Amino acid sequence: MSLDAHDVKPPEPWENLSMEDLPKALVNQLAIDLVDDKIYTDLHIEDPSLIPSVFMPIALGALANVREEDVKRIGFCYSRIENRNMAPRSINGHPIFWSVAFVNKDDAKKILATAEKIRDARKKAEEEALSE
Repeated sequence: MSLDAHDVKPPEPWENLSMEDLPKALVNQLAIDLVDDKIYTDLHIEDPSLIPSVFMPIALGALANVREEDVKRIGFCYSRIENRNMAPRSINGHPIFWSVAFVNKDDAKKILATAEKIRDARKKAEEEALSE
């Protein structure tokens, strides 16, 4: 049995997007994953008009019925860089993802600050190791 375009339905919209604070352990893990290039965020995309093309659930209406105040709380969106999660194509040099997750603005600030600390610590450790 084959599917045609009429058989493929977009994902159900998220009517109640949870923008609750993430546990500290997850904030830390996302910061590590960001530094290690294991997640791709909308912050990697210079042209905001490409965000729906990179994160396909957004293009397919995943945020269509979400309350405006919840959308305004989004700090960034991301997806894990894994083959099973990515299309075999790219758009303007950006990967295309079949899933997306959202982080609220407060957690986004924490993740970015922690990622910067990790980068600085790794750079310092590398410089010390190479100077010996």
